[in-house]
Amino acid sequence: MVERHGEVGGQRVEGLPGVVSFCVPAGETVVLIGDNGAGKTTLLRMLAGELTAQRGSFRSQGAVAVMPQFIGSLRDDRTVRDLLLTVAPPPLRAAAATLDAAELAMMEVDDEPTQLRYAQALVDWGEAGGYDHEVLWDTVTVAALGAPFQAAQYREVSTLSGGEQKRLALEALLRGPAELLLLDEPDNYLDVPGKRWLGAAGPDPSGRAADHPRPGGAEPYGRSGRDAGGRHRLDARRRVRHLGRGP
Repeated sequence: MVERHGEVGGQRVEGLPGVVSFCVPAGETVVLIGDNGAGKTTLLRMLAGELTAQRGSFRSQGAVAVMPQFIGSLRDDRTVRDLLLTVAPPPLRAAAATLDAAELAMMEVDDEPTQLRYAQALVDWGEAGGYDHEVLWDTVTVAALGAPFQAAQYREVSTLSGGEQKRLALEALLRGPAELLLLDEPDNYLDVPGKRWLGAAGPDPSGRAADHPRPGGAEPYGRSGRDAGGRHRLDARRRVRHLGRGP
């Protein structure tokens, strides 16, 4: 369950309602819709803890995972492994950074203290769930890229299409352990088969909140508060009091 209520702060975004109150029950999918610049990403960043609201509160039960909006447009030297770590739990990202640093140190100085630090980094990687995630990532890369993780992990993401980058992140999140997923424009860069795959992914035990731009001049959502797929909708251009089984 996720609840958020109070005044939206941190950044004042034109068009975002000043008061938002809603609840995402377990197993539900909520679509946040609105024009570009309405504040959808800002709200998701507050729910993810990246921005601090001046007033109001947010609470969730279980782990939260986030897919940033930029995935699909990566053109730097990051690898497939780096991209998968972007959507991994924070403790795993920290353990990966420590392990990478220890491996680099071992290449430069192979003395006993460096070996001990490397051994401890391996232990920490395992305790953070690193080996379990490598098994998960093997399934993910086979599904998204047609190659096992061992073969794909050091491939630069700049060699992937936007749709492949997005599919890789979505496969990891939808198959991962998080109870709450925050997906910023999840169907951007996906081709028609990719969008069909995402639409057919179906509900799971997690709550999901997804940010979608509103098509210009179109109103594809009914007044009941659900779209044609049965998902709750939260319109960033309207004042919303309650959504789902909120207080």
